[in-house]
Amino acid sequence: MRSPFSAVLCGLAIVSGLYMAETSHGKPNILVIVGDDMGYGDIGVHGCKDIPTPHIDSMAKNGVRCTNGYVSGPYCSPTRAGLMTGRYQQRFGHEFNPGPMPDPGFGLPLTETTLAQRLKDAGYTTGMVGKWHLGDERPFQPMSRGFQSFYGFLGGAHSYFPGNTAIAGGSQAGIARELTDEGVATAQGGLRWYASTVAAVLRSAELDGQKP
Repeated sequence: MRSPFSAVLCGLAIVSGLYMAETSHGKPNILVIVGDDMGYGDIGVHGCKDIPTPHIDSMAKNGVRCTNGYVSGPYCSPTRAGLMTGRYQQRFGHEFNPGPMPDPGFGLPLTETTLAQRLKDAGYTTGMVGKWHLGDERPFQPMSRGFQSFYGFLGGAHSYFPGNTAIAGGSQAGIARELTDEGVATAQGGLRWYASTVAAVLRSAELDGQKP
């Protein structure tokens, strides 16, 4: 019997949305996709002409649009802290981004309960793919905060190009490329590779019906 599956993808800079489908358990599958640093005008439904986003546009046309939703912070880690807890990050001292060499004690405070933990407690299978940015040390890592699987990187400013993506954390890596036609093609190829990897991980997690 297939169990409900919940996954949070933090850091994909290409899409943003929410998908829910009924399962045989009577509980919805939940997929949250975060577009990191994506501008309002970067998708077709918001008027973008130079970046085709047909699948997102279809979700907007055929689903429900919430047009007055706002993130709780202007940059990476605090915003994630707000999303993962459902609370303003200022209430638990996580309103600032870590630097490139964060203190070992930096992370989402262990006093906070994450969305993943609440879903896991409710009987969901939980998984995450992408950028975490809520602490590098083991007590703060995704699999210590309610996620049962994790494929991605722990810090920020990481490259999505093939060969530069850390698996289950690792050191941060970034590369600079000129915006030439060749560079754009390479970036598009990198994002397609990353998206296909995400899809494979989600399929393998969803089809594992032996876990509660």
